[in-house]
Amino acid sequence: MQNIATSFGLQIVPVSADGNCFFRSVAFQIHQVMHSDCSAELRRHLQNLGISPEVTTEDLQLLLRHLLVEEWMNNRDEYQSFIDPLEFESEVRRFRRNGEFAGPLGDALPLGMANVLNIPLLIFTTVHNMPIVPVAPRRTFTIPSYYSLYYFSSLK
Repeated sequence: MQNIATSFGLQIVPVSADGNCFFRSVAFQIHQVMHSDCSAELRRHLQNLGISPEVTTEDLQLLLRHLLVEEWMNNRDEYQSFIDPLEFESEVRRFRRNGEFAGPLGDALPLGMANVLNIPLLIFTTVHNMPIVPVAPRRTFTIPSYYSLYYFSSLK
């Protein structure tokens, strides 16, 4: 993974592997976006979500989990293909709990988060023939691509 990050001029930032790793990695990246020259439109959108530079990474990862669960519930049709429709609500309820990560809806985390934030995600992987997986939201702001390392680390 280090070779992939280095080839893009990035470095790996370790993130605790506690079931909140995806949310914590995204929170780290959002803090970087909020402290950069992001567009006023994107800054307003993030603030409307309750995200500001003053929110700690720990509080932000909890907020992001909450926003993702709302996204799934409000746009059920978009995410039902990831799971048996009869299990959808119970799986979403399970993801409300801090530390939940694995399960059928786990594969919908990146798409849901991209849609919440309106920011494209680039997921760096160790898969030889697919080191980067782009995830495009429904709507997006004009910004440089948002980088997140899927699983236990983040990039900067």
